[in-house]
Amino acid sequence: MLKSASIRLALACVCCWYSFLSNANTLNFTISQSLTMPLASISLANNGLTVNRDKGLMIELGNKISDALTMTPNFLAVPRDELIDQLLNGHTDMVCYLVPSWIQSAADSVDWSAPFMESREIIISKNQIARIVQPEDLKGKNLGVIQHYHYPLLAELVNKKSINLTYSNTETNNFMALFRRNNVDAIIIQDLTFDWLAKKHRNLVHKTKVQKHPLVITSSKPQCAISRHANLDLTLVNKGITAFKKAMGYDF
Repeated sequence: MLKSASIRLALACVCCWYSFLSNANTLNFTISQSLTMPLASISLANNGLTVNRDKGLMIELGNKISDALTMTPNFLAVPRDELIDQLLNGHTDMVCYLVPSWIQSAADSVDWSAPFMESREIIISKNQIARIVQPEDLKGKNLGVIQHYHYPLLAELVNKKSINLTYSNTETNNFMALFRRNNVDAIIIQDLTFDWLAKKHRNLVHKTKVQKHPLVITSSKPQCAISRHANLDLTLVNKGITAFKKAMGYDF
């Protein structure tokens, strides 16, 4: 009996050790639910949010970084407002497509990779409205935006209630709100996302005479925020980013 118990205990220890090794070799790469193609393809299923592992620039990035670290990527999707807690609590190793100013005071509590791409948030409208060149041109407009995103350039106008904000939880939903809601005059959207959605919905865009305006809301170079619980080698993370930029043809 004692010998049998010892064998069971030894087998349990071996299983725990293999489980530890497996977890230690897994890179938990979290993607915001608000991102859409061409960045990521995220869907809502019975068991929660799922990431399509065959589509999107974030998948390409996660694979390149994992290769550099010789780790196996585990792609996760969480709501935008939970990203920072996931990082700070060590529930994920990395969240990409962030910049320090977007997460404010928490920026000093994580490590940051090199930038991996360039991005701009622009104004898109339907029908023919006056060109939006400066923030003041948005006065009196109903503007579609992403929930939990911050737009410092428009803060004063929002505080004075000079513009009315309508919220969506993803870039795709925000894009479609432009066509489905009569109370949306224009939206803020990533230029990369708009170009992809405009091709996918070419007839709709042409029919409603969609305009791209000169005003740029933000211009940024997104990075990866890395949890300090993960103990990742930042040099290897950046090596993976360099490989990603080379593969995508990004040069900045």
